[in-house]
Amino acid sequence: MKIFKSSLITIIGLFLFSSCGTINRVNEKFILGSWKFDKVVTYNPSSSEHTSSSSETADKQTKALSPSNISDSYEVIKLIKESIVNKDISALADRFPEMITAIEFKSDKTAHVTTRKISINGTWKINRTGTKIKIKASDTKKTTQIEIKDVGFTSLEIVDPLPNGSFVLLFKK
Repeated sequence: MKIFKSSLITIIGLFLFSSCGTINRVNEKFILGSWKFDKVVTYNPSSSEHTSSSSETADKQTKALSPSNISDSYEVIKLIKESIVNKDISALADRFPEMITAIEFKSDKTAHVTTRKISINGTWKINRTGTKIKIKASDTKKTTQIEIKDVGFTSLEIVDPLPNGSFVLLFKK
């Protein structure tokens, strides 16, 4: 009985000790390094914004479901599939020049984000839950926010919001 009690106390103590760590410290270690775009995991077209007037909401929902928006979504999905099959993102990057194609996080809290359109150098900070990273550009002081969906030793999955919708992108080291 004495051995059982001491084992139980040890297990409870280890459980409490291990639960004191935060996710942001773990994710902070995992994200360090250079990440190259691998593929688009999902694409979510932009949805209509909710307003107080029901007639405006109905009009916006009708616009969101119009044939031109549906064909745009199909065109984007077709580009995504072609980029995966051909292992070439040039057509997708031409259509969405703001899409992140490479990220580098350094241990000195500096970062480099590359898109087809721009290249951002700045400092990064991760939130307490380890799910959002803010990168503050050195030259313009503009803040870019990146949401982490999943992170591992060799893969990083982020949400990249764009004007036409949002991508969940997979990066590899």
